[in-house]
Amino acid sequence: MLVSAWLNTSKDPITSNQQRFASFWGRIAKYFAQCPNVVGRPKREASNCKQRWGRINDLVCKFAGCYEAASREKSSGQNEDDVMKLAHEIYFNDHGHRFSLEHAWLVLRYDQKWCASTSIKGNGVKRGRASVKDAIDVDEPMPRPPGVKAAKGK
Repeated sequence: MLVSAWLNTSKDPITSNQQRFASFWGRIAKYFAQCPNVVGRPKREASNCKQRWGRINDLVCKFAGCYEAASREKSSGQNEDDVMKLAHEIYFNDHGHRFSLEHAWLVLRYDQKWCASTSIKGNGVKRGRASVKDAIDVDEPMPRPPGVKAAKGK
C-alpha cells in the first residue's frame, strides 16, 4: 500500500515535484490512510511513511542490482524463475539475509527509477543508460507522461 501511495503521489502530473518535503510525505500519508486495507489499523503519520519508504527503497535498490547481475548471467534454457532464484541467492550472499520485499519489487521494477541503468553492447561493453523499452522488453516505446503545464492546462 505504501509503494502504491508513493508511486501515485510522485507521478502526479499536476503537482509534480514542485512541493515541499513535508507536503509530499503528508500527501503520501493521506493516500495511505485512504486505502481500504488500513481500516482499523493505527494511523500512520508522514514521518512513519517516510521512514518505512526509506527502508523499502534501500532494500529494493539492492535487490534490483542483484537481479540485474543475475540477468547478465542468464544462460540458454533458463527462464524468469531461474533468474529470480539466482537473484535471491546473490542477495543472500551479499547481504547475509533473505530479500523479503519481492512483492514491492514486483510493483516497482518497471518504474523508471528501477529500470536497468546500463545496457550492454554486442561485445559486452556497457554503454549509457538503457531506455524503459529495453528494460521491459516491449516492442513499442512507453508514452512520455505529460508535463506539469500540459496537465494543468487540461
